[in-house]
Amino acid sequence: MSLAHKGDTTGFPPNISFPNNDSVCRGCAEGKMHSKSYPDSQTRATWPFGKIHLDLKQFPIESYHKFKYFMSFFDDFSSRAWTVVLKTKGAANSAMQQFIAMVKNQYSTTIVEWMIDGGGEFNSTALEETLKNNGIKILKSAPYIHQQHGRAEQFNRTIMDKVEAMRHQASLPDSWWEFAINHTVYLYNSTYVCYIY
Repeated sequence: MSLAHKGDTTGFPPNISFPNNDSVCRGCAEGKMHSKSYPDSQTRATWPFGKIHLDLKQFPIESYHKFKYFMSFFDDFSSRAWTVVLKTKGAANSAMQQFIAMVKNQYSTTIVEWMIDGGGEFNSTALEETLKNNGIKILKSAPYIHQQHGRAEQFNRTIMDKVEAMRHQASLPDSWWEFAINHTVYLYNSTYVCYIY
């Protein structure tokens, strides 16, 4: 028995064997693996706001200001992102309308395509009507096939990794995730992105 285990096994039978510290059982390793990714898309939008990826994430803990969700808008061309925090899923339609208005007024352009998750959170007549009324083409991934909605899913995963690292480093409570998200997205948008084709 190694010295590392002596302190942890007081009172245990002396003939217990322990696996090598460097080995990980197959079940543990497979249980923590992410799903196999689909091949990267070979197409990208050719101008800003040509395609926007939209995703919604729910948090188990209400934020400091009682928010429960955050919605991310991700531009396929520039990789620039915007997020908005929401108290209910029902507020998603209003957030979409505000984003569409912001693009028109601040960037003097319109969104051409909108990619959304087909898993259920955006199966709303009001959301689809908002997009159709603005002449935006709706693209949907197959239900529960997150790999087809990869750009938005990858963005959310990147943001959440940074949010949790930042929050834990600063010893902030769980409910302060809304502040961490706003700061992380600011840093993300301030970081140079390089693509290799």
